[in-house]
Amino acid sequence: MRKGEKTRATIIKVATRLFSEKGVYRVTIPEVAKGVGLSHAALYRYFSDQDALFLACVERAVEEGRAALDESVNPNAPGDKRLRCYIEGNVEWFSTQHSSAALLLAVFYFSSHNAAIAEFHATFVAASLKRLETHIIQGAREGAWPMQNSIGKARQIHNLMVGEMIKTLATPYEMTPKDRSALLWKAVLRVIR
Repeated sequence: MRKGEKTRATIIKVATRLFSEKGVYRVTIPEVAKGVGLSHAALYRYFSDQDALFLACVERAVEEGRAALDESVNPNAPGDKRLRCYIEGNVEWFSTQHSSAALLLAVFYFSSHNAAIAEFHATFVAASLKRLETHIIQGAREGAWPMQNSIGKARQIHNLMVGEMIKTLATPYEMTPKDRSALLWKAVLRVIR
């Protein structure tokens, strides 16, 4: 990794931590720069403004989350097992990656206030729905559940997952990720059957 790439990665790491600790718009560019050991003018060489920095942090969180999910889902497993692993992988990820999960929730909130964030949000949700729908369709083809309105079911499951992410961030010690996954899986089965 070149020096500029390493500096950019460090900025994103520090900003992610600060955003999750204080809230996105309670953190200033000079504060992030100080945390990295740069002048705020130097930080502007990497990011044009706070929204660009926020989006870079969210993009990194999504990349890392998707990589973790890809590792948890066996592409050769039956569709029902893949969907369950996808659900469990998501719960595990947002149970252990609080800063990144908090950034994703911020995207849901700020998408109504900022066009660039709204565009990212729409792309992110579309990709998540596509992943869910792929698992749902595969499970239906294999007879695990009926083939009906796969995109509608994907939306319902996505909404259930967002709700669980909110609950996990609000009450992280209320239940274990395993118990949370089991509860969410029961709700998912009610949706797809």
